[in-house]
Amino acid sequence: MTFAETAPNPSAALAIRLALLANAIHQSVLIALVPVLQQELGLGLGQLGLIVGLGLGVSMISMPVLAWHAGEGRTGPVLLWAVLGGGVSAAVLAGAIMLGARGMLQGAALFAVLLAARAAYGLSAPAALPVAQALTGMQGRGGNVIGGLGRLGAIAGAGRILGSVLAAPLVFLGPAAPVLAVLPLYAAAALWLVPAGRLQAAPPVMRRSTGAGAGAGVMPRLSFLAVPFLAQGGIGMVHIAFGAALVARFGLGAESASAMTGFSLMAASLVALAMQLLLIPRFHGRERRGRQGGAVLCLLGAGCALLPGAPWLLTAAAVLLAGGAALLLSANLALALDQTAPAGRGRVAGMFSGAQLAGLALGTTMAGFLAEISTTLPLWAAFLLTIAVVAFSAVTPARATALQPQPAIGGDRLCQQKGTSE
Repeated sequence: MTFAETAPNPSAALAIRLALLANAIHQSVLIALVPVLQQELGLGLGQLGLIVGLGLGVSMISMPVLAWHAGEGRTGPVLLWAVLGGGVSAAVLAGAIMLGARGMLQGAALFAVLLAARAAYGLSAPAALPVAQALTGMQGRGGNVIGGLGRLGAIAGAGRILGSVLAAPLVFLGPAAPVLAVLPLYAAAALWLVPAGRLQAAPPVMRRSTGAGAGAGVMPRLSFLAVPFLAQGGIGMVHIAFGAALVARFGLGAESASAMTGFSLMAASLVALAMQLLLIPRFHGRERRGRQGGAVLCLLGAGCALLPGAPWLLTAAAVLLAGGAALLLSANLALALDQTAPAGRGRVAGMFSGAQLAGLALGTTMAGFLAEISTTLPLWAAFLLTIAVVAFSAVTPARATALQPQPAIGGDRLCQQKGTSE
């Protein structure tokens, strides 16, 4: 049974949502903790960039492979692997931070354990994203794939908000406390997935029309893959340099810079969440315009980060980047899925997630080294990358044949109520 012929039931859908939420919180608190980890563990920005970037770099390889396995009818095991791997990674990361802060784990040993924790994360946890995206590509309300992807993004946005809210107060309980907060979510997702009955399949709700223009391939065009790669590269650079820029420009302490970073990411996530729920679904049928408009917003955000002045300019940059990326990436993936036959959507979603994470990995890694030279260099590099995003967005291929909804199917839920067997 192929990916296009199956979709997990509502229990597995809940586990997917919990996994996406946990992943978003996990990543958000890690970014917010960068100034604190510098101070408590004595790590440089280059080392922290490698730690964050390694997990993302491994993900860019593992996600297409895991998405392919899900596409071959092994959705349940892939989801369980993602949840368990994410939980183990968070536990090891938190343990290493606690031991490092107490001086019980130092130097190369500490660095190696942190790298191993991030590698475990990259090999597992992000796999939930392409599975959810591919399912959404077959189940948008009335063919509104971009709306379904926007709602998926809203889950991740809610996680980033929770992560930002939790990071500021929990960091005063200990540098590992924000990371420990994600463990209950991973555990809950695993409990929903373990029973065999929760891994049954259900029929897809969307099929591509068979008229002219209905694509059957699984290899998206270069411009589709370049957009998430470049956009996430620029965003990763800004995020890694955010706390360092606050310290260098305004003389803030590590805790204050961490709290300001968390507040700014929370504000950005609130704006992205509002767009994903209220604005992005309205771009159904206008995905090309949404892709181009999102690219322009990203460019404005990267430019705003370069402006001298008050700290709120960096917050404004984070908000513009988050809102622009929400619209840009949802529209871009919706266009690509619309030009892919159902059987290939799992693999295409995996390729897009891999490209996105490859850009984020490159951006975070390069930002750490560039910031060692000057805190403004990563911001300039991000600005140049967003210029390239605007250029690629201007050459969007024409929209393919629209998806046709099947009659008597229950709305846009990620999963249907009744499972079917092979």
